[in-house]
Amino acid sequence: MFLNMWEGINITVEYKIKNYTEKTQIFDEDEELNYVGIILNGAVHIRTTTIDGFEFEISTLKKGEMFGDALIFNDDRLLPGYISVDALTSILFIEKLNFKKLLSTNKDFLFKYLEYQAKRNTHQHYMIKLLGQPSIREKILFFLKEEIKKTKSKRIILNMTKENLAVLMGLNRPSLSRELMRLKKEGKIDYDRYSITYLE
Repeated sequence: MFLNMWEGINITVEYKIKNYTEKTQIFDEDEELNYVGIILNGAVHIRTTTIDGFEFEISTLKKGEMFGDALIFNDDRLLPGYISVDALTSILFIEKLNFKKLLSTNKDFLFKYLEYQAKRNTHQHYMIKLLGQPSIREKILFFLKEEIKKTKSKRIILNMTKENLAVLMGLNRPSLSRELMRLKKEGKIDYDRYSITYLE
């Protein structure tokens, strides 16, 4: 959705690019964030830890997505989770005052930013509907039907691991695997390592 979002857009304020070559925690939870980050390559994870010690992924951001922009317009600029990368990742950082200046002086960037916010809002509505499904089965079927709408194919090629799919649905991997096996036995789906096919 956001892959080529910023191509051709000239960043007319000071910025810096950081390249991460290994697993790194960039910012701590509850740290005050004074930068906006735009992901040029790789992925950024926003995670937190529950009271019982379970690591929970709030969001995974990929190329073209940004983080920190909402916080700079908020009195509370503390991060809701810690921010980390797991592999090769490049991030363009813009200091908060420069980001505000960019929005007020660069019309092309402003329009792209508004387009980005609209797409992000659509994705957030999708996530609310996905996570609001009352059972694991209904979450899986909702996910498949939405993917079928987008791809026009009943064979859904997964661009993530089953573990990441479970995180997307707010589940643990064993619960997802058990329900996939039940759906397969019932003849509703078939699946392999790389795809899930809806058979109905």
